[in-house]
Amino acid sequence: MELLTSLRTYWTDRWREWSVAERTAISSALVLSLAVTLGVAWWAAQPEYVTLANQLSPSDAAEVVSALDAEGLAYKLNFAGSAVLVPRASLNSARLAIRELLPSVDGAADNELDSGLWADPAVTQVRLQREQEQRLARSIQRVHGVRSATVHLTRPDASPFIRDRGVPKASIVLELQPGLAFSSSDAQAIISLVAHGVEGLNPEHVSVMDTDGRHLSSGGGLQADIAGRIEFRQNLEAQLAAKAETMLAKWIGAGTAVVRVTADVDFTETVRRETTFDPSGKVKLSEQIETTTATTTSPTAIPGGGTRGAGTAANLGSVSGDSTRAAVTSKTEINNTQYDNARVEDTVTEAPGTIRRLTVAAIVQIPASENDADEVSLPDKSAVEAIIKQAVGFDSTRDDGIEVVVTTAPAVTPSLDLPVAGQWEQYERLLRAASLGLAALVAATCGYLVLRRLSPVVVPVPSEEGLSVDAAERLAELSRRARQDPDAAARVLAAWLDLTPNTGTQTRKAA
Repeated sequence: MELLTSLRTYWTDRWREWSVAERTAISSALVLSLAVTLGVAWWAAQPEYVTLANQLSPSDAAEVVSALDAEGLAYKLNFAGSAVLVPRASLNSARLAIRELLPSVDGAADNELDSGLWADPAVTQVRLQREQEQRLARSIQRVHGVRSATVHLTRPDASPFIRDRGVPKASIVLELQPGLAFSSSDAQAIISLVAHGVEGLNPEHVSVMDTDGRHLSSGGGLQADIAGRIEFRQNLEAQLAAKAETMLAKWIGAGTAVVRVTADVDFTETVRRETTFDPSGKVKLSEQIETTTATTTSPTAIPGGGTRGAGTAANLGSVSGDSTRAAVTSKTEINNTQYDNARVEDTVTEAPGTIRRLTVAAIVQIPASENDADEVSLPDKSAVEAIIKQAVGFDSTRDDGIEVVVTTAPAVTPSLDLPVAGQWEQYERLLRAASLGLAALVAATCGYLVLRRLSPVVVPVPSEEGLSVDAAERLAELSRRARQDPDAAARVLAAWLDLTPNTGTQTRKAA
């Protein structure tokens, strides 16, 4: 109790000794330090919010918020209202609360599909197909420009009693991010991904569309894809124009030329087959030789006329002499030879994308020269036109056209885009920790300055002989009365010193 009384007396005396400016400065420093400490402590005590569900439609967001309100869980919505954030400590409870509304895409199994030991094989097959659809959807969502994806697979039932089985098919619905271009090459990449991810799936049987109802896939190749044609032509024109502008920038200066190219592209695919026969070059294909030999007998001739052979006399046995017969051999040969003339078969396929005609327009601003002597070195229109022709592949046989305008003007300084600041959310934890340390440092500094200001001034007192007990008591009594009535003490001292006290109040400052 005595300690508290002495401290109160000490600080009261100090407060009376300080001037108004000192009192104001010290009070402001104490209040500011206390406010900063309380503010930092309150901010640090706030829970850290993490994303529970993102990219929600208004109806889905309302259902999630209703489920969290029913469970009494705290939450926040982002600026667009498409994401729900909850404190990190309540994340697991919030996931359980919205489990029926937003099932996990990692989904081990749906609620209505039993994956137990005695599950129906048909149900198990459906569950596996759904898991495959979800895996494909997650892979598609990693493509730049795709916000969400839904994959539907159709597979024929496997049966040994069906001869003509159907083929697997796939349908993909994409929700694209607004403001980002989605080209036909991106759609073809998604088709290739799904086709290689499903066994037996042909890319021709994969259909891709977006939520606006646009059909992004094309089964007929480049010649049947209007979007692909436009994209191919735009890329070709931009590439040719960039070549010409780059060469002119190296020669004249950056930003001094603008080149635009318009290409007439033929997207017709032509397949021509030609067969040429050479009559002079015969080739024996096959040869078949058939030889037949036959031997027969015939009567010989008798000298003096007639023949000896069978007859009436012979039948009667009245003819005398030797009877002679001669053998006759006949040979037949059939030669069947097949020849074929030499022939050449040519198959020529003209792919789509042939340039029919180019039209080039260019504006070149040549920097003005300060000296007339330097005008000789400036490029003229013909030189600029020749450079552009070589850059874009100008062909006069295609009836290509070019128009170049050369002007003398100050060179255009290319505008340099300032770098865009990155997202600071990833440094939020670091900033929070740094702010805590800074606040603690500021509080410690303010406290040190206040204590230093309030520290008593030690005045060296010359050593004197010790006072008696009575003198010490009288001195203490005088000190007490002087503190109680400083004006009376001042008058007494003035009377002792024969001085007239000032009418104004003199304030003594502590060193």
